Amino acid sequence: MIKIILFLISYIPLYIGLLLKNIAFYYYNFHYKKSNISNVQRLIKAINLFWHKDTAIFLINICLVFVPLLLFLLFLLLKSKQQRYSWELAQNYKKTGDNIINYLITYVIPFFSMPIRSLSLYSWGNLILIGVIMILFVKLDMVYLNPPLILIGFYIFTDEDEEKYYLTRNTFSQLKVAKKANDYIRVMRITSNFYYIKKIDFGSA
Repeated sequence: MIKIILFLISYIPLYIGLLLKNIAFYYYNFHYKKSNISNVQRLIKAINLFWHKDTAIFLINICLVFVPLLLFLLFLLLKSKQQRYSWELAQNYKKTGDNIINYLITYVIPFFSMPIRSLSLYSWGNLILIGVIMILFVKLDMVYLNPPLILIGFYIFTDEDEEKYYLTRNTFSQLKVAKKANDYIRVMRITSNFYYIKKIDFGSA
């Protein structure tokens, strides 16, 4: 279940893009009674029209943007409260920037052109393709390919052999300092190859 949640999080840029695409449709394609309406008022009216004319799509879009992320943060919080950490010696870590950018460009951005106002054959094909990507994402444990987590302040690193991936709020420099000092860090398992490193408190080390 947590892998599916992480997959949904990885597609948040797409949900936001489709949400803005819907709002833009109402913003540019509807005529308003007042010709002197400001851009802000027009934007508010466009969102209101989207809400009233396509309520189901609006709610699904909003839920996809916020719910998976909130569920994952709640998951981390609960596991943290339960003290499900193990102490491990800090390792040499590597950045994963290129892999994450390639995932975004290859598997997320192309779907921005997907029609949103009708379920055409092209739309169904895209939905099936996203379903296939989700299956591969879960089966191959590709949960570390997650740009939105980086955008909200996390970092994602890998070990030297690229067998394990680590989500953390520690910077690369902080982890290097911990490695140099032979410090032990608290690590929590999320999936079989994806782990969370708790924030290092150097003051109490």
